Amino acid sequence: MVTVNSSQYNYKYGKQIHSPYSVAMLYAYIKSKEELTPHFSFEKTFVFRDNIDEDIKKCAGTDILLCSCYVWNWKITTHLAREVKKLNPNCLIIFGGPQVPEDTRGFFNEFPFVDILVHGEGEYIIENIFKVFLEDKDWSKVKGISTKLFRTAPQERINSLTDLPSPYLTNLIWDLVDKNSEVDWDTSWETNRGCPYQCTFCDWGSATFTKIRKVEEERLMKEIEWFADNKMRYIDCCDANFGIFEERDRRIAEKLKEQALEKKYPKKFGVAWAKNTTEKILPIAKE
Repeated sequence: MVTVNSSQYNYKYGKQIHSPYSVAMLYAYIKSKEELTPHFSFEKTFVFRDNIDEDIKKCAGTDILLCSCYVWNWKITTHLAREVKKLNPNCLIIFGGPQVPEDTRGFFNEFPFVDILVHGEGEYIIENIFKVFLEDKDWSKVKGISTKLFRTAPQERINSLTDLPSPYLTNLIWDLVDKNSEVDWDTSWETNRGCPYQCTFCDWGSATFTKIRKVEEERLMKEIEWFADNKMRYIDCCDANFGIFEERDRRIAEKLKEQALEKKYPKKFGVAWAKNTTEKILPIAKE
């Protein structure tokens, strides 16, 4: 059995902290693959900054460390990876997420403890990494990655988001964090991926100037009910342009309002609104 640890460090605000959505998406996808899931055991994800020393020790015997990298956790994530590599030189350390640079010149000189960089959407890439891990560890077979020796061709984007299981509706998110802990888990949520714009100043991500791919509406409505039933206080919508699909997004807003009035959750819904905002967005915001 291959042991997999993962990190997605966040900041804690009072009792609230974000659950590790990005890692959960990878985990749910791997769990859907019958040829892989018997071979890989995922441990709880490292989320709490105060536990960094214990997190390092937990990796003494791990085979793979997945690190979800953002601007707000880059320093602590690189510290984790550096110390884990010292403790466990055979651990395969994989970095993914928005903070992974596209221009990798000099990266592996500065961060030699990182073995693989994942570029772009991670689900298909991590599936292929895991397959090759079980075979011959010839990473040149995997699209969308960089190593110290080479960079492979880009991995094609995921056209059908239906292929990606929900970590919420499957309850797999609770395999990675403790549901009954003393914190209030905030959650990240995608209703689509992609962005048609090319804004000069963008703090959203790398899938800009691309076709928007939507998550099916029935699933989204069920996830909203799941958020309410699981008492999620804050939903952090990761869409680049919520409201761009006017009628659909208004139905989503109405569903959020319905559940909040009926079940008292969620309390807040954070969004990045569609660009070139017009009167079409205002009715959605009012909901």
